[in-house]
Amino acid sequence: MPRAPVDLALLAARFSLKADGCRWHLQRRKLLADRGVDFPAQVAPGDRDIIDRARALPGGCWMWMCRPESPQPEPARMEALAGCYQTLAGAVGLVHGAIGRTDAADQLQPVLSLLAEALSATRVGLEHVGEPKDNDQVSLFLWLREQTQAREIYIPRYMRLEDPADPEAWAALAAKLSTAERSLDQRYRSNREQKAALDKLRYHVKKLKGADEASRGREWNSILDASAAFLRAGAKPSNTELRGLLLDVLDTLPTDLSPEEPRVREFQPVLREIDRYLAAQEALTTDAEAPVADAPEVREARALVEGRALVLIGGEERREAGRRLVEALGLSRLDWQASRPHESHHVFEPAIAREDVAAVLLAIRWSSHAFTEVQTACDANDKPLVRLPAGYHPNMVAKMLLEQAGKRLGK
Repeated sequence: MPRAPVDLALLAARFSLKADGCRWHLQRRKLLADRGVDFPAQVAPGDRDIIDRARALPGGCWMWMCRPESPQPEPARMEALAGCYQTLAGAVGLVHGAIGRTDAADQLQPVLSLLAEALSATRVGLEHVGEPKDNDQVSLFLWLREQTQAREIYIPRYMRLEDPADPEAWAALAAKLSTAERSLDQRYRSNREQKAALDKLRYHVKKLKGADEASRGREWNSILDASAAFLRAGAKPSNTELRGLLLDVLDTLPTDLSPEEPRVREFQPVLREIDRYLAAQEALTTDAEAPVADAPEVREARALVEGRALVLIGGEERREAGRRLVEALGLSRLDWQASRPHESHHVFEPAIAREDVAAVLLAIRWSSHAFTEVQTACDANDKPLVRLPAGYHPNMVAKMLLEQAGKRLGK
């Protein structure tokens, strides 16, 4: 016959009341030890209060510690049991808040582990005061065992009789529960903030797709702000939802953004993760024998750089994209210099200074270096600098070479 479902909120209320019952038990014994006590005025009201509160709970609450024949243990042991009951009530409340939330799934194991410790400490505390068992504690333990089995969650401690928790350590357990509660609160708050930022990002990406040239910059500012808020709320730059939203519009990213601008600096980790993703996808899906486009601008650019080298700064090296550029433009080689955060532009100078280098390409979408930094290195070595606003397709690279350095290369 299946057991009745467990009401976690009701159990938390019962355990909290039992903690008060243990404290009243101690206070009542102390009052009765005083021969001058006024029972009707000092003791009876406390008895009625506990009984009324127990009766008010759905299904009542068995207050064993308030019976005339209840055990009379050492006060310290009853005080420890009161702490165990109160801690158990807190653990049940914490589990009740986390058990149905999909955004707290990874926090459920540590929370249930704390509940197991609280249950074990309460069981041992009951034995210490001479009370063999508490049906609410037993019912909750059976529920916990069913949950861990159904959810395939492993609880390493306190699930066996031979592995008891210490009821005297209830204060330390209460501190651990407070830490876990703060962590969950932070997680819930972070999730709310992430959702709000994604909703804002989704809205402005949609507006950007239908925006005219004049308003694109404004929409991108909002996208950068929303992305930064998403990251500050605890999301990873590699988040798949974030990447999925940005991939469709990345080609419209303004070319005049400076890596030194705070919102751009915060956005750089996202760009690097997208670049890594695209590089990995290209490695998996690109057909090595796919034909290279032979547009007029490619032939014109080839005539200017054939037999020479190009340096490309920024982004993860994509071997297939590099091979296509070498083949399409007739290069002797392509020296791809990956751009790393906080890396000095001076590390690129030896590559730029080589005599066979015709020009330097700066992939501004992926580079963490400002245009002026690389421009300084190019000027020092008398090499033209060409900014690549989008991808590495030979047609695009050839077009940028002709527009930005065609005359100089022709000379």
